[in-house]
Amino acid sequence: MFTRPFTLLSILFTSITIAAQTDWTLELKRSTGGTVTYRDQQIISFFPALFYPGWTGAHINSPDCSRLEDSALHGKITHNGVTFTSDLELTTINENTQLLSYKLATQQDVVLNSFYVGFYFPTSILLGHNYQIDERPAKPFPLVLDQTRIESGPVSRIALETTCGTIVFSFRQPANILLQDNRQWGDTFVIRVGSDSNNKPRKAGDVIAFDLDLQLPGAFTLKRPELTVITAGEDWIPLDTVLGVKPGSALDFSTMDYFDAPAGKHGWVKAVGKHFEFENLPGKAQRFYGINFCGNGQINPHEQAAELAERLQRLGYNTVRFHHHENDLVDRSNGQSTKLRADTMDKLDFFFAELKKRGMYSTTDMYVSRRVYACEIWPGAEGVLNMRDFKYLLPVCPIAMENWKTFSRNFLLHKNPYTGLTYAEDPALAWLSMINEGTLGAYAINDRDDRVKALWLDAWNAWLTKKYGSAATRNQAWELELPDALTNLVIKDATDAAARDLSLFFLDTQNAMFAEMKSFLRNELGCKALLTDMNFGGNAAWMQLARSQFDYVDDHFYIDHPSFLETRWRLPSHCPNQSVVARGAIGGDSNSFTRLLNKPFTITEYNYSGPGRYRGVGGILTGCLGAIQDWAGIWRFAYAHGNSAIYKPGVTNYFDMVRDPLNQAAERATLCLYLRQDMLPAAKTIAITLHPEHLSEHPGRPEGSFVPAWRALNAHAQVGAFIADANTPAPADVSMALSNKAPQGKKNFVGEVLGQDAKVALDTWLRENQWLPEGNLTDLNASPVPRQSPNKQLSIIPAEDTMILDTARTAGAFAPAGTSIDTEAARITILDTDATVWASSLDDSPLTQSPHILITHLTDLQNTEARFAEQERQTLLSWGKLPHLVRNGRAKVLIRSTRPGTPKAWALRTDGERLATLPVTKTAEGVEIALAVKGQNGAQFIYELLWE
Repeated sequence: MFTRPFTLLSILFTSITIAAQTDWTLELKRSTGGTVTYRDQQIISFFPALFYPGWTGAHINSPDCSRLEDSALHGKITHNGVTFTSDLELTTINENTQLLSYKLATQQDVVLNSFYVGFYFPTSILLGHNYQIDERPAKPFPLVLDQTRIESGPVSRIALETTCGTIVFSFRQPANILLQDNRQWGDTFVIRVGSDSNNKPRKAGDVIAFDLDLQLPGAFTLKRPELTVITAGEDWIPLDTVLGVKPGSALDFSTMDYFDAPAGKHGWVKAVGKHFEFENLPGKAQRFYGINFCGNGQINPHEQAAELAERLQRLGYNTVRFHHHENDLVDRSNGQSTKLRADTMDKLDFFFAELKKRGMYSTTDMYVSRRVYACEIWPGAEGVLNMRDFKYLLPVCPIAMENWKTFSRNFLLHKNPYTGLTYAEDPALAWLSMINEGTLGAYAINDRDDRVKALWLDAWNAWLTKKYGSAATRNQAWELELPDALTNLVIKDATDAAARDLSLFFLDTQNAMFAEMKSFLRNELGCKALLTDMNFGGNAAWMQLARSQFDYVDDHFYIDHPSFLETRWRLPSHCPNQSVVARGAIGGDSNSFTRLLNKPFTITEYNYSGPGRYRGVGGILTGCLGAIQDWAGIWRFAYAHGNSAIYKPGVTNYFDMVRDPLNQAAERATLCLYLRQDMLPAAKTIAITLHPEHLSEHPGRPEGSFVPAWRALNAHAQVGAFIADANTPAPADVSMALSNKAPQGKKNFVGEVLGQDAKVALDTWLRENQWLPEGNLTDLNASPVPRQSPNKQLSIIPAEDTMILDTARTAGAFAPAGTSIDTEAARITILDTDATVWASSLDDSPLTQSPHILITHLTDLQNTEARFAEQERQTLLSWGKLPHLVRNGRAKVLIRSTRPGTPKAWALRTDGERLATLPVTKTAEGVEIALAVKGQNGAQFIYELLWE
């Protein structure tokens, strides 16, 4: 399938080399963590971390950006209002020993359970081997999980046998350690060095220090982080970015079969099983792929709005989500936040009508971030409510609910003069979410304003009194001694019964709120749009039960979403910036299990965020997952967060597609794979099943997540939850039933169906029944898991950092330099820079017969003078400026075309304009074209083949 005949180029690190060509590498991060690898196999991952009482905690995963010039490394985070620091000094002792001198401290007083540096080892390298502490007898690592705490206390030396040799930890002063079996939570053992499990108050400035001589089995290379600035040159080529799409060009997707204008011509969008359908086209499933707009990005003068709607259609989107829109639409002249502003509503009305005219449907949330005056809730109060405070007021505060209804009434009953319909009447506004990202949670509510928390505690205590009658009866049921009136939603040392009650309380409260909102929209306003809620925040059992009340289920996810090191939404920021392919992950993996199999499922926000270098492959993977899972709709976040960059090029940022030519190019593959349905849905289905009274009738702790140990099977089968009684057959080939009262499929597993034991049992059954036929790459026992769809249209091989697309109309790969990949229709050869390369036919023909083909070669794109704290580019210090720069690289694409003759080929500008002709070679296998980012007109990465 693929080979690697070329030599990888090492370009990322400045190294201090102890010995040439060493097998061992110690790579450090500015945050004072790092990794130890042996011949590209990770042996140790280490980083400083902490736990509070109750086992919530954080990692110190960010550098102290004020100390980047120091020879030592410095990490710093602020968590729960407390700043934690980690300092690491380095001394190389000899060719195989490195001294790590750590100092951990806090800048404020705090009570901690643990404060430590954790050294994590994959279980596979330790099982079957021994460890020895000081001069004590050696002991074997336990083959199966027995107890998590294996050893603890002060030690001077730990020797660990591994598959790669013996690694020795020697402490210059005895250090407190915990050797722990982590297989309850992940496939690792860990050595924690520092304070452990003492719930000890720590004073500001208190230091935990230790000097560790880390001795490896062989000579090693030390890699330290270095400041990185992106500048034009041989490695980075300037790009002439042109916005929009040239009509009739190879990038003009308006001619694809995605549009049936005007939107609403076939009536309202309906939820029919797991699909959307138009009410007047029953039996025909409809898919949607679109884009978000934020702020005044959706509020533009008429001429620009019309041009923007036309551009979006040419880009291939058939739906738009209006987001963070309310504040631009509100007239605050009366001291209220619910009255609409005429001038901005006119601009939104016109844009909506232009979208509708072109066959594009719209969605929005009835509350996102509208700034509600505190006095609207509490007369006489001053200021504006935090948006999260208002979200969490809605279930427990009738005044807040009336405020929500007033704005919703004003918006939905507003008549659009350009359509002649109110938004409530218009089938082009097809979906509504009640509250954006407002899923209930005890910790989230505890972080809210005291007035909000007080209302929740009143509701919680009232619910408990209604159920138990008295605190004594409640305490007896919970087996806890608590005061009559609870003062915290977070129950310390909660028993299973207490945890179930909190879940049931959230379920009842959420259901009551949604029922009131739905009744208001349907009965009072006459709105027929499909309704949902809880579009972020997890898939615990109570959440899935609540979602069963919705018309469709919605969720959000991000890869490389920024975390902010000093001030929210201000630089410096941090993101992992690691290959999702090498990690064996697909964005949306966890979200797959938020889905309910008898309802349409959507993702209304997702992105592989900038400046992450894997943006090119990320959107494509999401398109693949959406296609395999047969999701009903996906919306990228976002096209623009304002209108400043919509009509002239701007520097890339975290999310905006209009600023990011690389991500826009990747969308073409996603559109073909998902919306055009080049990639086929999985033929089999696996359902996690439960009955409607699961929380109240099933003993034990309620499930906190539906994401199972066997989640990698989402490339092999459609997955999700199904809620019904035992007499209702599950719409699945295999059911993973949480109890005997849950629905069953053709094959049923029951009980603990989400964990490792269930993974083993399911894997065995799938292989015995040839769901995983011989030769399929899926291996649930590997870490990370390689996965391959049964038809082999998608393959993810983490060990090779390779993703392969093999469909009739779209074929390609993400792969490292030096890799050659064969598919049925094409051969992709990556010559000298890791890249995502694919070809898509521009008609309904397969690639082998198509007369018109689009080829794309994505390496990386950054701004000129973008500045990072390290070579891995995880800590962004400055966005830089225009022009955009594209990472240089070369590739070759062979299309196994059966067409006679040789096509013409062009490199394309970002808007589809033909820039230059390129040579094409006719071979016995088809036609071949050489691709190079560095072209005669600067950077290029989009190409067109045409047989005339």
